[in-house]
Amino acid sequence: MKVLTENFRILQYCGVWLPVKWTGNFKEKCYHFYTIIIVLLYSSFCVSCVIGFLMSMDDIEKLVNSGVMMLTFITSFVKMMNLLIKRNDMLQIFGYMDGRLCRPQNTVEKSIQLNSTDRARSILKFYGSMVMGAVITITIGSLFEDVPTRNLPFNGYLPYYHSENFGYWIFAFLYQHFGHFCCAAIGCVSDTVVYGTLIQICSQLKILKYRFRNYMSEKLKKSEISSVMIEEQNFFDDSLEHHLIILQISSEVNDIFSFTIFTQFLLSSVILTVTIKTLSSLSLMSSKFASIVSYLSCMLGQIFFFCWYGNEVSLESSGITSAVYEGDWLTYSLKTRKNLLIFMARTIYPIVFTSGHIVTLTVASFNSLIKMSYSAYNVLSQVA
Repeated sequence: MKVLTENFRILQYCGVWLPVKWTGNFKEKCYHFYTIIIVLLYSSFCVSCVIGFLMSMDDIEKLVNSGVMMLTFITSFVKMMNLLIKRNDMLQIFGYMDGRLCRPQNTVEKSIQLNSTDRARSILKFYGSMVMGAVITITIGSLFEDVPTRNLPFNGYLPYYHSENFGYWIFAFLYQHFGHFCCAAIGCVSDTVVYGTLIQICSQLKILKYRFRNYMSEKLKKSEISSVMIEEQNFFDDSLEHHLIILQISSEVNDIFSFTIFTQFLLSSVILTVTIKTLSSLSLMSSKFASIVSYLSCMLGQIFFFCWYGNEVSLESSGITSAVYEGDWLTYSLKTRKNLLIFMARTIYPIVFTSGHIVTLTVASFNSLIKMSYSAYNVLSQVA
C-alpha cells in the first residue's frame, strides 16, 4: 500500500486490515483467525456495555455516564466493520491513485504529492496523540479511583460477580481496558484514513490544476504545429480522464464512509451535550474532570477534521475552472478552446462530501453542530 502506509500498518496490527501481500497464502488464514478473535472480543465488550446501560435505568447519573461511553464504543465498532466489509472498495480507490494519470510527472508535482503525504502523516500523529493521551488519562484515573475499591472503569454486564474474587475482578478490569484501547485505536486510525484520503484527493486536484496552468512547456512551443495539435488533444483527453478519476474516487469515498460519518455526527451531538453537562458539575481538580476534558477534546477534534478536510476538497475542486482559465489560451487551437469551455462548464460545481447524504462536510456544518449542542445544553440546564 503506497498511500497512507502508516495508517494501514496500525490497522493491520489491530486485526482489521489484511496486508495485500498475504492474500492467497497461509498467512491470510492465520490473519483471518486473528481478526475473528479481535471482532469477538470487541463485540462482546460492546454488548456488555449495552446490557449494562439497559440495567442502569434506575440510576440517572449512571445511565448518562454509561450511555456516553456506550455510544462511543458502538461508533468504533461500526467503523471496524465498515473497514472489514469495504476493504476491496478501498483497495480499488488506492489503485486509482496509483494509476498513470495520478502519478507525479515532474518535480513540482512530486513536491505537491510529498506535501500531501506529510500532511496525512502529521494528522495521524497529531490526532493519534490526542486520542492516546485521552486513553492514558482515563486509564490513570481508573487506576487511582477503581483499583482501591475494585470497581470497573466502565458500566458493563458480566455473567459473574467480579467483586467477590480478585481474579475475576482483574480479568474484568483488563478486559474493559482492552476494549477501550481497541475502541480508541481503531476509531482513531479509521478517522485518519478518511482525513488522509481527503488530503490525497486535494493533492490530485492541485496536480490537475497545475497541469492546466503550465501545459504549454518550452518543448511544445518549439514543436511543429501538427505535433502541437496532437499533443493538445492528448493533454485534454488525459486531463478529462484524470478529472473523471478524481470524481470517481470522491464518489466511492463518500459511499464507503458516508454511513460511519453520519453515525458519528448523529451521536456526537448527543455525546457533546451530555459530556458538557457532566463536566459542569465536576470539580476542576478531579481526575474525572481531566478524563472528560481529554475525551471531549478528541470528540471535537474528530468532527472538526472531518469538516475541515471535506471543506478543503470542495474549495480545491471549485478552483479548477479558474486554473483552466489561467492557462495559455492564445496558444490553444480552436478545437481545444471549445473543449476546455465545455470542461469549465462541467467543473463549476464543486465536489461535496456528505454525511449520510444529509449533512455536508464543511466548516459551517461544524459550527452548526456546536450551536445545536450548546442549545441542547441550555435546555438541559433549565430542566435540571
